[in-house]
Amino acid sequence: MKTITPAQCRAARALLRMDQQELADRANVARAVISSFENEERGAQARTVRKITDAIERKGIVLIDDQGVSLKNSSLVYMEGKDWFVDLLEDVYFTLRDKKDAELLVEMGNDRITAQRPAVLNRYRKIRNAGVRMRQLICEEDRCMLGPMDEYRWVPRPFYKNWVTVIYGDKVALSLDNETRCGVFLDADLAERRRNDFDLKWSLLNKPDRREVISEYF
Repeated sequence: MKTITPAQCRAARALLRMDQQELADRANVARAVISSFENEERGAQARTVRKITDAIERKGIVLIDDQGVSLKNSSLVYMEGKDWFVDLLEDVYFTLRDKKDAELLVEMGNDRITAQRPAVLNRYRKIRNAGVRMRQLICEEDRCMLGPMDEYRWVPRPFYKNWVTVIYGDKVALSLDNETRCGVFLDADLAERRRNDFDLKWSLLNKPDRREVISEYF
């Protein structure tokens, strides 16, 4: 498994037009750690280098050799591991935080599961605090909602499957392999089509009649 070198890290950030603070946020390390690593001031721990590598690769960068990097030709990036949904919400935050009228759409969500995962709740709070609006399609008669009822519509039970689809910006994320990973498509046309499909469902489905509060992120 390849790990990123300081030269590759500098090149990847330049290619992505990403500053050190954003990379630090994505890798969950201090900005000083990124600076020290890129300047080769002292050896970084293997775990830290792996976190930096993962953050860069999730942005679609391929490590070519000890010095080279390139962008993937494919518009599809996979997120894997037990925390893939946390990583996905991080990408939602960085994708939408500076966008006017930004909105996060979630199909086949389940807030009862979300409420049991503090890391997911924290990411939702970050997204909310960045001014991003949110709408969700959830299972019929599910009254566990972390947001206001106006943000939810009920999917009839026979048609509900916990196959999560997330639409944000020019991206569409689909959960795969029994919810063990997801594929993120960077495709403006696909995102617009899925957003239109979401809006159609939204216009036809029923709004919940009452709300059960377990935890709140707004």
